[in-house]
Amino acid sequence: METVSLAHTFQVSATPEAVYAHLCNPANYVGLNPNVVAVRDIQEHEDTTEFVAIERLRWLGIVVTTTPIFITIRPEKPQKTVTYEIRGRGGVQARIATEITADGDAAEVRETFTVQMPALLRRAVTRSTRAAMPKRAEELTARFGR
Repeated sequence: METVSLAHTFQVSATPEAVYAHLCNPANYVGLNPNVVAVRDIQEHEDTTEFVAIERLRWLGIVVTTTPIFITIRPEKPQKTVTYEIRGRGGVQARIATEITADGDAAEVRETFTVQMPALLRRAVTRSTRAAMPKRAEELTARFGR
């Protein structure tokens, strides 16, 4: 298995509490990952929330496959940290650790993506992760206004 870790930081025009609450809600995952078109089977537990996200993958502009990915959200309220643990197809596993802090009237969001994958998938998965990171930041920022 190969592991890649990537991070980025951005500002959101909202309070850290609002961003935290938004990220803890599985329904809001649709669109944060540009390939996710739906969520289902939401199960809330004492310290986690589990759900299935439906990912639509496109190749050459044509929809090739729709596949489920299994996600666990682990919120840490005092630290305003939200961690998504993701199990996808092909042995790909990802962890998105999101730290949310106050930055004046806004929130500073630092996301660290750690992805494990079979060596044969390294190039494609790394490219996909790099492309998804700014889109996720752009979408979250847009949801709260600029």
